[in-house]
Amino acid sequence: MSFTRQEQAQAILAGKARRMASAVLGRQATTGSDFREALTVERIYLISEVRDDEALRALGRSI
Repeated sequence: MSFTRQEQAQAILAGKARRMASAVLGRQATTGSDFREALTVERIYLISEVRDDEALRALGRSI
């Protein structure tokens, strides 16, 4: 199973990254290395999916 970078960014921002990473791996994603292995999204894709300034600031504080 694979997802586009845009789909990955949307899942991360919606708090659904664990479910997506687990689907890609075929097992429960639990560690940072699991997420690095499963998700290929880059920060620029995350930023491009943020629609308002406050959400962008919140994202900046969390990464």
